Amino acid sequence: MSNGVSGCAFDITTDPVPNATFNCTNYVVSGTYTSGVALTGQNTVTMMVEVLTPGYYNIVTNTTNGFGFTAAGVFTTTGLQPMIFTGSGTPIAPAANTFVPTSGTTCVFVVTSN
Repeated sequence: MSNGVSGCAFDITTDPVPNATFNCTNYVVSGTYTSGVALTGQNTVTMMVEVLTPGYYNIVTNTTNGFGFTAAGVFTTTGLQPMIFTGSGTPIAPAANTFVPTSGTTCVFVVTSN
């Protein structure tokens, strides 16, 4: 019997962050964006991306006028694929709201709240 401390070591392999090019001109806004009404899973923005390197991604946008968007998942192959941003928060006022994904791209998309 031993009173010592034992432990183990193991390696963890992580996938590289995917390398993708965003198509900022062809995005689709889904759902209704009404001031004072919380967003649901139906509030999304779908944008096509050209995936150059597969891997996991977790991208957020800025928050403006009380709401913002996130996209998370894994690209398993290269090529043109949809990326779906899901909204969260509650729009505060009617406005044309500009969002910028934090992916190192200059891409923006606009969602209008009523």
